[in-house]
Amino acid sequence: AMLQYGAAGGVREELVNALLDVFSEIHEMLSFAQGSRVMQKLVAYASDEAVLTVVNALLREAEQERKKSGTIDEEEKEEEQHEGAETDDDNDGNGDGEKKADQPALKAKPSRREQREINRKKHYKVTSRAIVSYALHNHACYVIQAILRECRSRQLEHQRKQLMDELKPFVFELAVSPWAGRIVLETMFQSGSAKLAEVMKNVVFLKAEAWLSDVPEKNTRGGSGLDPTMRQALRRHREEPDEGRKEKFPDDSSKKPPRKKLYRTIKK
Repeated sequence: AMLQYGAAGGVREELVNALLDVFSEIHEMLSFAQGSRVMQKLVAYASDEAVLTVVNALLREAEQERKKSGTIDEEEKEEEQHEGAETDDDNDGNGDGEKKADQPALKAKPSRREQREINRKKHYKVTSRAIVSYALHNHACYVIQAILRECRSRQLEHQRKQLMDELKPFVFELAVSPWAGRIVLETMFQSGSAKLAEVMKNVVFLKAEAWLSDVPEKNTRGGSGLDPTMRQALRRHREEPDEGRKEKFPDDSSKKPPRKKLYRTIKK
């Protein structure tokens, strides 16, 4: 409220700088509804320099997360290669490797407390510092939405394109998201050009069709297949061309007057 109504001039600038210091750990703050609301107001009523600071911080953390994940992937590949070499050595030995291979790798079932912690991290925390993680979070998604809108209204085209480039590879994940991802995807359609929006929609439909072709029929029959909203969108996408063909060649039956319905009245 102070950002929107109470502060003006130098007071607002000092308040914005203080809030930017508080939001130095933006990954932690945006996991909560209060932090998300404050950041939305900050982006809406602060200066262009403050918006640039927030966007650059998000992009910088996303780049660091990408490098970190790439390093972890390389280490995992090296470990897998090392384990594969050890397995080959065991197979060449006296048969100890066969005994180890026969033993099943049993994973201990997590306790209730561990399962609650897993669910809490999954649903109530931003999983990583990547932009798509914010876009898929229930509270942080509104911050990404506000930033995209402000970048467009303030004509910060370079930052808007950088954010869009971070999100473009994950349009299908955003489309099948229960709530948060679809909010960001709709904002992406509005922020970009009409041609880009059409391309993103086509990518979503193609990936959805490919995903459905890979899912076994027994899974789709039981209702555990594609998200209902996505399935309805695909059905509508298929029916639209058929309706166009029917309009070109109308049936003679459409010229006939509609049949009158008879209504029976109930006397008291």
